Order: sequence, then structure tokens, then C-alpha cells
Amino acid sequence: MKHILLYLGFTMLLSNVNAQNDFGPGYLVKSNKDTLHGFLEISMEANMAKQAKFKQTLGAAAQTFSLQEAESFSVDQELYRKIIFNNLANDQATLDSCFARQLVGGVYALYTYWAGERRFYLATKDSATFFLFNSTYTGTGDLVQQGNYSSRLLLFQQACAKLGSRYESVGYGQKEMADYFQALNNCIKPGTSVSFYHKSKTKMEILAFVGGLPVGDQSQFTAEALLRFSSPRLSKNTFLNVGLHYAHVVTRASQLNSANLTYWITTKHDIYSLPITIQYNFATSWIRPYLYAGFSISDLHETDNGVQSSTSGFQENFGFTLVAGIGIEVRIVRRLFLRADYRYESLLQFPAIGIAYQFK
Repeated sequence: MKHILLYLGFTMLLSNVNAQNDFGPGYLVKSNKDTLHGFLEISMEANMAKQAKFKQTLGAAAQTFSLQEAESFSVDQELYRKIIFNNLANDQATLDSCFARQLVGGVYALYTYWAGERRFYLATKDSATFFLFNSTYTGTGDLVQQGNYSSRLLLFQQACAKLGSRYESVGYGQKEMADYFQALNNCIKPGTSVSFYHKSKTKMEILAFVGGLPVGDQSQFTAEALLRFSSPRLSKNTFLNVGLHYAHVVTRASQLNSANLTYWITTKHDIYSLPITIQYNFATSWIRPYLYAGFSISDLHETDNGVQSSTSGFQENFGFTLVAGIGIEVRIVRRLFLRADYRYESLLQFPAIGIAYQFK
């Protein structure tokens, strides 16, 4: 009971930490030039490239604006602009459009967007738009498509000889690209370049779970408090979990004694751990199957028919162990879930079925 109270206290302490909201203050410019002020959804980059969801107030229903209905919008200190361009990422060039996020302003303006599993860049100068992309490879390292961004940077750099061969060392990350265009603009026209780049925010959720499963003479009890980190701009399905975990597992097994008679051994396993895992949710709807894997620093205590024993490892009772599991969450109300979790940590445990609560 003492350990359970510690976990509940830890969870209540963390409940005061707020996660990033799904909607943030901003504005949207419609195709007819009308400007709406309110709140816009902060979502995955691939979604924001194709549509904008707007609310006049946080309690209002969201209205979706397509590429045909809006010209630009701003949220969370980021500016998105509709750009029409020739998409060169496929076998044949096609006319495409997107809401691209601005990284740099000046003689050359730099924008980025995400589509499929790839990031792309758009550079504009006067009325011209340039499409930039990186090389892609198969899983075995064979070239699928040769990228063009280095050759484009060389083309832009002809207007500024003092940058030398800098284009050759520019990485494909957002900061590297933004820094290059900052330097290019300031070389062509000093003092006119503006940087809009900043790191994407990390979202943090706090999840508490209590569950168990009686199986005749065997049983499972689990209590857990997790900090769950994600980057919603890239994926709403992938999380880094860090927290505290407790499991009480009772197992029963038969053995033969020296007289060849069967007797039963009941073992109580108490696992206290600090797990770090990567979790992937297969859906974001009200039913969410998931799997996870990682490692933990754990303390395993076992009692066999009243005889106390402990595992040996790092500093006697502590050790590193692999963690893996699968499960499913079913939303009852907004933050309350029914959860079933089947886990390996130090031993293969029974499924734990119970209640999970996601703190804001």
C-alpha cells in the first residue's frame, strides 16, 4: 500500500503540468482577402499543408478551410502561405499547391512543407518559385531519386561569390537551410533578411494507469505514472514514455520432489522500475491499439512460499532489463480510458486490465 500511495502522489504532483493545446491563437486570410481572428489547429505538418481548421472561440465548432478557400494563416508564431509550384518529386512534374510554413524572408523567401514521409522546401524570388528536395534511397542503400537542393543552392549562390563553396556543406535540416538562406540574403542585400525559424514544440502528456487481473491462484496488479512526449507536427502516433512502474505478479507452478510427488510453488514478484520506452499507436481515434519497447532500471523482489529472494544485478538488487508490450486503449470520456496492457519486464506478466487517465 505504501508504494501505491507514492505512485498516486507522484501522479497528482505531475497533474499540474499543462500540455500544449491543440488550438492556438492566430488569424486566417480567406481567398476573398477577409481576415478572421480566433484560434487555429496546431496539427501534424502534413495535415497543415493541405487545410486549416479555425475556431472563433475555443468552445466553438471548428471550420475547415481548404487550399481553395484560404490564402494564408498564422498560428503559434508560425506563418503559412498558399504556394502553387511545379512538384518535381515524382516521375513527371505536376502542378501542385500547399500551405507552406515560412522559415526565412528577404530577397529569397524560404518555405517548407511535409508530404508523405518527406520534407520539401520552396524558395521564392520575385515571381519565381523553386522546388527543392533531397535524394531518396531504398532500404539497401540504392538510389531511388537524385535530389536537387545542392544544385539549386549553387544556382542561388552565383549572386554572392563570397559564400564560396558553402552550398556543398549545407544539411537538409530546417535550421541548416534557414541559416544558409539568411546568409545568402544578407550577402545580396545586407540587413534585409528575416528569420522565422524556431524549433517545433514538444507536447507532453501525463498518463496514470491502475489495473490488474486475477487468474485463479495467480494474479497481476499494475500501477504506472508516465510522462509521454511527442512531436505532433511530425507524428501524433509516436511517443517517448518516461515514468514509474510497479507490478505485483503472483505465479503458481508445479514441481516434483525427491519422492517424485507433485507440489506447488507460489511465487510473488514485486517489480519497481523506471522505464524508458518508445510507443507507437496504430490509431488516434477513440480505440487505440499500441505497442512499445525500450528498457528500464528495475528492482525485482521475489518470494517463493514465504522465502524471500532478490535478483542480483546493478548495485545488488537493481538491474537493467528490456521492456516490451502491446495493448489497447478505449476512450470512455475525453481523458478517461479503459486499458488492457500485456507486458514483458523481467518476466512475462499477465495482461493488466484497468483505468487510465490522461492529465491535461
